[in-house]
Amino acid sequence: MHRHIGEELSSVRSDRSLRLEDASILSAVSVPTIRRLEGCRGTLSSLLRYTKALGFSLQWHGLNEQPYGKSISQRRQKLKISQRQMAKSLGVSHRTVIALEHQFKGRVETFLACMAILNLRPRLRNSANCTRPGISCSIDDELLSVLNAKNSSRPKIALLCGDALSVLRATPTHVVDCVMTSPPYWSQRIYEAEGIGQEQHVDLYLAQ
Repeated sequence: MHRHIGEELSSVRSDRSLRLEDASILSAVSVPTIRRLEGCRGTLSSLLRYTKALGFSLQWHGLNEQPYGKSISQRRQKLKISQRQMAKSLGVSHRTVIALEHQFKGRVETFLACMAILNLRPRLRNSANCTRPGISCSIDDELLSVLNAKNSSRPKIALLCGDALSVLRATPTHVVDCVMTSPPYWSQRIYEAEGIGQEQHVDLYLAQ
Protein backbone atom coordinates (compact mmCIF):
# COMPACT_ATOMS: atom_id res chain seq x y z
CA MET A 1 0.00 0.00 0.00
CA HIS A 2 1.23 3.52 -0.83
CA ARG A 3 1.83 4.87 2.64
CA HIS A 4 3.77 7.85 1.31
CA ILE A 5 0.57 9.93 0.93
CA GLY A 6 -0.01 9.84 4.69
CA GLU A 7 3.64 10.58 5.33
CA GLU A 8 3.52 13.53 2.92
CA LEU A 9 0.43 14.94 4.66
CA SER A 10 2.19 14.69 7.99
CA SER A 11 5.31 16.28 6.53
CA VAL A 12 3.34 19.20 5.05
CA ARG A 13 1.69 19.84 8.40
CA SER A 14 5.07 19.64 10.13
CA ASP A 15 6.65 22.03 7.63
CA ARG A 16 3.99 24.60 8.50
CA SER A 17 4.43 24.05 12.25
CA LEU A 18 0.76 23.10 12.45
CA ARG A 19 -0.44 21.19 15.46
CA LEU A 20 -3.21 18.67 14.88
CA GLU A 21 -5.66 21.10 16.51
CA ASP A 22 -4.64 23.96 14.18
CA ALA A 23 -4.84 21.72 11.11
CA SER A 24 -8.30 20.68 12.24
CA ILE A 25 -9.44 24.31 12.47
CA LEU A 26 -8.04 25.18 9.04
CA SER A 27 -9.52 22.17 7.27
CA ALA A 28 -12.76 21.61 9.21
CA VAL A 29 -11.61 17.99 9.60
CA SER A 30 -11.59 16.48 13.09
CA VAL A 31 -8.30 15.63 14.81
CA PRO A 32 -9.08 11.85 14.88
CA THR A 33 -9.84 12.00 11.15
CA ILE A 34 -6.55 13.79 10.43
CA ARG A 35 -4.71 11.08 12.36
CA ARG A 36 -6.44 8.45 10.24
CA LEU A 37 -5.63 10.29 7.01
CA GLU A 38 -1.97 10.59 7.96
CA GLY A 39 -2.10 6.84 8.53
CA CYS A 40 -3.58 6.31 5.05
CA ARG A 41 -7.07 5.58 6.35
CA GLY A 42 -10.41 7.37 6.20
CA THR A 43 -12.72 8.61 3.47
CA LEU A 44 -11.73 10.20 0.18
CA SER A 45 -14.00 13.18 0.86
CA SER A 46 -12.04 13.92 4.06
CA LEU A 47 -8.74 13.43 2.23
CA LEU A 48 -9.71 15.93 -0.48
CA ARG A 49 -10.89 18.48 2.10
CA TYR A 50 -7.69 18.14 4.13
CA THR A 51 -5.31 18.33 1.15
CA LYS A 52 -7.18 21.36 -0.23
CA ALA A 53 -6.91 23.18 3.11
CA LEU A 54 -3.16 22.55 3.09
CA GLY A 55 -2.92 23.96 -0.43
CA PHE A 56 -2.37 20.65 -2.21
CA SER A 57 -4.12 18.21 -4.52
CA LEU A 58 -3.48 14.63 -5.62
CA GLN A 59 -1.30 13.89 -8.64
CA TRP A 60 -0.18 10.76 -10.47
CA HIS A 61 1.14 9.80 -13.90
CA GLY A 62 -1.43 10.34 -16.64
CA LEU A 63 -3.82 12.36 -14.51
CA ASN A 64 -3.25 15.68 -16.26
CA GLU A 65 -6.32 17.89 -15.67
CA GLN A 66 -9.01 15.23 -15.91
CA PRO A 67 -11.16 14.06 -12.95
CA TYR A 68 -9.55 11.56 -10.59
CA GLY A 69 -12.13 8.83 -11.18
CA LYS A 70 -11.94 9.13 -14.96
CA SER A 71 -8.16 8.78 -14.85
CA ILE A 72 -8.48 5.62 -12.76
CA SER A 73 -11.06 4.20 -15.18
CA GLN A 74 -8.90 4.92 -18.23
CA ARG A 75 -5.85 3.31 -16.63
CA ARG A 76 -7.86 0.21 -15.65
CA GLN A 77 -9.22 -0.17 -19.18
CA LYS A 78 -5.76 0.31 -20.67
CA LEU A 79 -4.52 -2.60 -18.56
CA LYS A 80 -7.59 -4.60 -19.66
CA ILE A 81 -8.88 -5.07 -16.11
CA SER A 82 -12.66 -5.19 -15.75
CA GLN A 83 -14.45 -3.46 -12.89
CA ARG A 84 -15.47 -6.84 -11.48
CA GLN A 85 -11.89 -8.09 -11.64
CA MET A 86 -10.75 -4.94 -9.87
CA ALA A 87 -13.43 -5.38 -7.21
CA LYS A 88 -12.35 -9.00 -6.63
CA SER A 89 -8.68 -8.02 -6.36
CA LEU A 90 -9.55 -5.27 -3.86
CA GLY A 91 -11.97 -7.43 -1.90
CA VAL A 92 -14.79 -4.92 -2.33
CA SER A 93 -18.12 -4.82 -4.13
CA HIS A 94 -18.57 -3.94 -7.80
CA ARG A 95 -20.53 -0.87 -6.66
CA THR A 96 -17.51 0.33 -4.67
CA VAL A 97 -15.35 0.36 -7.81
CA ILE A 98 -18.11 2.16 -9.73
CA ALA A 99 -18.36 4.83 -6.98
CA LEU A 100 -14.57 5.28 -7.03
CA GLU A 101 -14.44 5.76 -10.80
CA HIS A 102 -17.65 7.75 -11.31
CA GLN A 103 -17.70 9.95 -8.19
CA PHE A 104 -14.28 9.41 -6.60
CA LYS A 105 -16.00 8.31 -3.42
CA GLY A 106 -14.99 5.59 -1.00
CA ARG A 107 -12.18 4.73 1.36
CA VAL A 108 -8.59 5.94 1.18
CA GLU A 109 -7.46 2.36 1.73
CA THR A 110 -9.41 1.18 -1.32
CA PHE A 111 -8.09 4.02 -3.46
CA LEU A 112 -4.46 3.35 -2.54
CA ALA A 113 -4.84 -0.41 -3.07
CA CYS A 114 -6.38 0.34 -6.47
CA MET A 115 -3.43 2.61 -7.30
CA ALA A 116 -1.04 -0.23 -6.46
CA ILE A 117 -2.86 -2.63 -8.80
CA LEU A 118 -2.76 0.00 -11.57
CA ASN A 119 0.94 0.61 -10.85
CA LEU A 120 0.31 4.29 -10.17
CA ARG A 121 1.98 6.32 -7.44
CA PRO A 122 -0.19 9.16 -6.09
CA ARG A 123 1.65 12.17 -4.74
CA LEU A 124 0.80 15.61 -3.38
CA ARG A 125 0.96 18.60 -5.74
CA ASN A 126 0.76 22.21 -4.63
CA SER A 127 -1.00 25.09 -6.37
CA ALA A 128 2.13 25.74 -8.46
CA ASN A 129 1.77 22.21 -9.93
CA CYS A 130 4.97 21.03 -8.23
CA THR A 131 5.14 17.78 -6.27
CA ARG A 132 6.69 17.43 -2.86
CA PRO A 133 9.18 17.60 -1.23
CA GLY A 134 10.42 21.14 -0.67
CA ILE A 135 7.26 23.02 -1.69
CA SER A 136 5.51 25.25 0.84
CA CYS A 137 1.74 25.25 0.97
CA SER A 138 -0.64 28.11 0.30
CA ILE A 139 -2.04 28.73 3.79
CA ASP A 140 -1.78 32.45 4.44
CA ASP A 141 1.36 33.13 6.49
CA GLU A 142 -0.26 36.04 8.35
CA LEU A 143 -3.15 33.85 9.46
CA LEU A 144 -0.87 30.94 10.26
CA SER A 145 1.33 33.11 12.49
CA VAL A 146 -1.71 34.05 14.57
CA LEU A 147 -2.77 30.41 14.96
CA ASN A 148 0.74 29.41 16.01
CA ALA A 149 0.88 32.21 18.61
CA LYS A 150 -2.63 31.88 20.02
CA ASN A 151 -1.38 30.42 23.31
CA SER A 152 1.44 32.95 23.59
CA SER A 153 1.51 35.65 26.25
CA ARG A 154 2.00 38.10 23.37
CA PRO A 155 -0.66 37.18 20.81
CA LYS A 156 -0.18 38.30 17.22
CA ILE A 157 -2.55 40.17 14.94
CA ALA A 158 -3.02 39.27 11.29
CA LEU A 159 -3.44 42.11 8.81
CA LEU A 160 -5.18 40.69 5.74
CA CYS A 161 -5.32 43.37 3.07
CA GLY A 162 -7.88 43.35 0.28
CA ASP A 163 -11.58 43.52 -0.47
CA ALA A 164 -13.42 42.32 2.66
CA LEU A 165 -15.69 39.90 0.80
CA SER A 166 -12.85 38.43 -1.26
CA VAL A 167 -10.60 37.99 1.78
CA LEU A 168 -13.37 36.32 3.79
CA ARG A 169 -14.16 33.95 0.95
CA ALA A 170 -10.49 32.96 0.77
CA THR A 171 -10.18 32.43 4.54
CA PRO A 172 -10.22 28.75 5.60
CA THR A 173 -13.45 27.50 7.17
CA HIS A 174 -13.86 27.64 10.97
CA VAL A 175 -10.89 29.95 11.51
CA VAL A 176 -12.79 33.19 12.26
CA ASP A 177 -15.35 33.45 15.08
CA CYS A 178 -16.52 36.98 14.35
CA VAL A 179 -15.94 39.63 11.68
CA MET A 180 -16.61 43.34 12.13
CA THR A 181 -16.38 45.75 9.25
CA SER A 182 -16.63 49.54 9.27
CA PRO A 183 -17.70 50.81 5.86
CA PRO A 184 -17.30 54.46 4.87
CA TYR A 185 -20.79 55.75 5.69
CA TRP A 186 -22.27 58.40 3.40
CA SER A 187 -22.31 61.84 4.97
CA GLN A 188 -21.87 60.41 8.47
CA ARG A 189 -18.11 60.46 8.96
CA ILE A 190 -15.41 63.00 8.22
CA TYR A 191 -12.17 61.36 7.10
CA GLU A 192 -8.79 63.04 7.08
CA ALA A 193 -8.24 62.09 3.45
CA GLU A 194 -11.87 62.66 2.47
CA GLY A 195 -12.50 59.68 0.18
CA ILE A 196 -15.71 57.65 -0.09
CA GLY A 197 -18.61 59.04 1.95
CA GLN A 198 -18.20 62.72 1.14
CA GLU A 199 -20.14 62.70 -2.15
CA GLN A 200 -22.75 65.42 -2.65
CA HIS A 201 -25.55 62.91 -3.30
CA VAL A 202 -26.26 59.39 -2.05
CA ASP A 203 -26.49 58.07 -5.62
CA LEU A 204 -22.92 59.15 -6.24
CA TYR A 205 -21.88 57.39 -3.03
CA LEU A 206 -23.61 54.16 -4.09
CA ALA A 207 -21.98 54.39 -7.51
CA GLN A 208 -18.58 54.14 -5.81
